Amino acid sequence: MLDGAAEVDTRNYGLPIIKVMAFRKVDPLIRISFHLLGETKD
Repeated sequence: MLDGAAEVDTRNYGLPIIKVMAFRKVDPLIRISFHLLGETKD
Protein backbone atom coordinates (compact mmCIF):
# COMPACT_ATOMS: atom_id res chain seq x y z
CA MET A 1 0.00 0.00 0.00
CA LEU A 2 1.26 3.45 -0.87
CA ASP A 3 -0.30 6.80 0.02
CA GLY A 4 0.97 10.10 -1.22
CA ALA A 5 0.28 13.55 -2.53
CA ALA A 6 1.83 15.85 -5.08
CA GLU A 7 1.35 19.48 -5.98
CA VAL A 8 1.30 20.33 -9.69
CA ASP A 9 1.47 23.81 -11.20
CA THR A 10 -0.70 23.78 -14.33
CA ARG A 11 1.20 26.78 -15.74
CA ASN A 12 4.25 24.53 -16.26
CA TYR A 13 2.29 22.51 -18.83
CA GLY A 14 0.80 25.34 -20.88
CA LEU A 15 -2.75 24.61 -19.72
CA PRO A 16 -5.29 27.44 -19.93
CA ILE A 17 -6.29 29.33 -16.79
CA ILE A 18 -9.63 28.08 -15.52
CA LYS A 19 -12.17 30.80 -14.79
CA VAL A 20 -15.38 30.50 -12.80
CA MET A 21 -18.22 32.84 -13.78
CA ALA A 22 -15.86 34.88 -15.99
CA PHE A 23 -14.33 36.82 -13.10
CA ARG A 24 -12.86 34.34 -10.58
CA LYS A 25 -9.74 32.38 -11.44
CA VAL A 26 -9.00 28.92 -10.10
CA ASP A 27 -5.65 28.50 -8.34
CA PRO A 28 -3.15 27.03 -10.85
CA LEU A 29 -1.58 24.90 -8.09
CA ILE A 30 -3.44 21.59 -7.94
CA ARG A 31 -2.95 19.09 -5.13
CA ILE A 32 -3.29 15.46 -6.19
CA SER A 33 -3.72 12.75 -3.55
CA PHE A 34 -3.41 9.07 -4.33
CA HIS A 35 -3.76 5.67 -2.69
CA LEU A 36 -2.24 2.65 -4.43
CA LEU A 37 -3.07 -0.87 -3.39
CA GLY A 38 -1.65 -3.92 -5.11
CA GLU A 39 -1.59 -7.65 -4.83
CA THR A 40 0.73 -10.35 -6.09
CA LYS A 41 -0.20 -12.93 -8.70
CA ASP A 42 0.58 -16.56 -8.01
